[in-house]
Amino acid sequence: MIRHIITSLFLFTVMQAQAHSVNDTIIDLHAAQRVLMQEKDGNILLRIEGRDKDTLFTMHYTGVNRTLADSLLTPCKRRKHKNEWDFGNFHFGLVNAFGAPQGMDVDMGSSWEIGFSPVCHRWYNRKQSAYLSVGIELNWKNFRMTGRNRFVKDASDQLIIAPYPEEAAHVDFSRIKVFSLGIPVIASTDIAGDVAVDLGVILNLNTYASVKTRYRAANETLLPGTTVMQKVLTTEKRLHEQRVTPDFLLRLRWRGIGIYAKYSPCKVLNTTWGPSFTPFSTGISFGF
Repeated sequence: MIRHIITSLFLFTVMQAQAHSVNDTIIDLHAAQRVLMQEKDGNILLRIEGRDKDTLFTMHYTGVNRTLADSLLTPCKRRKHKNEWDFGNFHFGLVNAFGAPQGMDVDMGSSWEIGFSPVCHRWYNRKQSAYLSVGIELNWKNFRMTGRNRFVKDASDQLIIAPYPEEAAHVDFSRIKVFSLGIPVIASTDIAGDVAVDLGVILNLNTYASVKTRYRAANETLLPGTTVMQKVLTTEKRLHEQRVTPDFLLRLRWRGIGIYAKYSPCKVLNTTWGPSFTPFSTGISFGF
């Protein structure tokens, strides 16, 4: 790289010196093999050996050009690696349950995921075109069924899928919610202009999971002779969620807006105590 810079400056100086001559001379010094430079008594002495595959080529130059001397003799500053803290990244998406058992009809249009990264630290390369980041993330996943089945615990404390009771006249939803505290490790690189691609893994510590079911049922005991639609809300906790699970992330960003997809090969719940399924989510993110 230094040889190319010296050669380019040398050619520029030679061309300036010969600009007023009758016969201009242009010499192509691409891929010089060796460049020797010496400053003596205000003069610059240059010796260039070899060019391309011509190892016998030599050229000598002696000149008085203070600008060229200063340019060649001033050490170039190397661009340093940059690292910085970032705050406030947010993402929202839809979530689905892959491999769910028969009867567990999770509605992806009604199931959502919300995530927030309060802080992360990034290490950039010298060109600042790529970085590696590590941070903290808070995440909520909501797997929601809106059909005729619901999540319910049986007598053995196992979470099963069962139909609503006969008196249920209107079904709202039955959902599993999981809260996770994650550590995202993400590698990012620019691919074109302001467009970047991110690949990463998020190590989740799943700290809480619950089930909520809501529906309306006919009740004739409140007012004799009259059928009253009564709201019914049931909740279940301690679902035996998997404590540690990874999410694999692929994200495409344009400036501060991105689209992402996440998948985990691990089950959401301990299959001894609940249905077997894995999460997949896709959505939009805001922030770098």
